[in-house]
Amino acid sequence: MRTAARYAAEAGVADLQPDGRPRAVLVAGPGSVAECAADLLGALTGGSVSVTLIRPTGVAPAAGALRWALPGWAGPLDLLAVTSPDGAEPGLAVLLDQAYRRGCTMVALTPSGTPLVGAVERARGLHLPTTPAPLPEPDPGTGPGQPPTDADPYGADPTPPGTPRA
Repeated sequence: MRTAARYAAEAGVADLQPDGRPRAVLVAGPGSVAECAADLLGALTGGSVSVTLIRPTGVAPAAGALRWALPGWAGPLDLLAVTSPDGAEPGLAVLLDQAYRRGCTMVALTPSGTPLVGAVERARGLHLPTTPAPLPEPDPGTGPGQPPTDADPYGADPTPPGTPRA
């Protein structure tokens, strides 16, 4: 939590100040990332701000095939939040351009150094860098090509009963 707060302060979240409270928060992104973000924002706002998930159209497995479109009513009173785990969806860059033309306030939550960062900066939006969760260290005895360890994964002692311990 402290790391997230520090990253938000370093990114300039305080600079994200639309004229008063936004009329609506629009959330777009691939897969379940955007759905989770929309649910979280809806819970945090407690219904005081409308949170709308913008669902993509297109064929998901095809690279660059997903497209998002702003609702017809979206404009300068609204905040567009774009989420992306890898920042490589060209359809989200198109959405940011559309939001810029309509005067929406924009924020992108994506890793640094990705194409989406350039798109949000060109659209004069705010980039909030994300970092992937650390992966657990693999057990050296259970990696690919390694024989399994003789320890029980549930913590039971593998020594047969009555065997003297060394």
